[in-house]
Amino acid sequence: MIFDNVTAPRDGGWQGDRHGAGLICMTTGSRAISDGTPVDGDDQFHNITAPSPSIDQILAAQSPKLQGTPVVSTHLGAYRDSVQNGRLFPANGAANFRVVSFAAANKPIFPEVRPDVAIKNIFGSVMTGGADAIARQQQLDKSILDLLAKDLGALQKQVPTSERPKLDAQLAAIEQLETQVVKGGTASCTAPVAMPELSAIPPGTQPGVRIDAVDHTAVAKQQLSTIKAAFQCDLLRTATFTYGHGNSDVQFGALLPGFNTLTGFHDISHLTDSPSVDQWAAVDNYYCARLTEFLLDLTNTPESDGSSLLDNTLVVFFSDVSVGNNHDWKRMPVIFFGGKSLGLKQGRYLDMRVVAT
Repeated sequence: MIFDNVTAPRDGGWQGDRHGAGLICMTTGSRAISDGTPVDGDDQFHNITAPSPSIDQILAAQSPKLQGTPVVSTHLGAYRDSVQNGRLFPANGAANFRVVSFAAANKPIFPEVRPDVAIKNIFGSVMTGGADAIARQQQLDKSILDLLAKDLGALQKQVPTSERPKLDAQLAAIEQLETQVVKGGTASCTAPVAMPELSAIPPGTQPGVRIDAVDHTAVAKQQLSTIKAAFQCDLLRTATFTYGHGNSDVQFGALLPGFNTLTGFHDISHLTDSPSVDQWAAVDNYYCARLTEFLLDLTNTPESDGSSLLDNTLVVFFSDVSVGNNHDWKRMPVIFFGGKSLGLKQGRYLDMRVVAT
């Protein structure tokens, strides 16, 4: 579902970093506040945070469909600088453009950018033995339900006809429990294998390339694979993921053929000459291709009822600004994917100017 003419709920005259202000208002619907740092005269004041919980945390706390899992939510990223004390400004712990999720006012949840730590946090703390132990327990639960169903089936032949509806109801309840157990991942609950963290620039790498560009693609795939596996195991039902942040300095000259520069992407996004605009488009295509890979992976992952993992997942794809060079907040890119089993009517284009009237 494509949403066009979405206007972010912010004012271009607000003081504060435009990327951070855009991200915070898109996830909370509110204007950013200071994180406690005295506000100075800098129009791009960087020490901003959210005044309230983000939408993902509200849904995780209030939606029955998202509750009942061992892990409430996870928040992963693919860019090393998205951590609390990143290399780029502000490097003093401000949430600003680095954070999508907020537990409450001025309580940012910084993304985990280390794939091995993300896997350990999700799978290792749930049950001794991780995903394998979960799968064994689910198989045991299913075996017990199979025995109960067999006993009830035998009992059906012995009870009076008037009592059979009660047994039928019990059998139906057992079948529903079995479906839930299998859907939880009996056959497919497998913890992903963590890729070794890259600690040094590989020999032969183009001079001047930083490490965050070298492993950017691999880290993104690993993190999304971890989220998928956690969904399959029903360890969590709420997740956020960021490829980068508003001041991303990823050098796409190390990733894309014909890019012809090692200038970081944020600096390129502020240029308006024709070659730079072509580079913008190349980066947008790169990220859309990575998203497509993830969506296809979810589509090709069957559930026990014949649906796909994507059918049972709502993926929201958005950005903090609509145009990089002027930080515009009109015609924000927002697309919903999946959600068929949740009642989302797919294949639609919604012009929000028309909807609003």
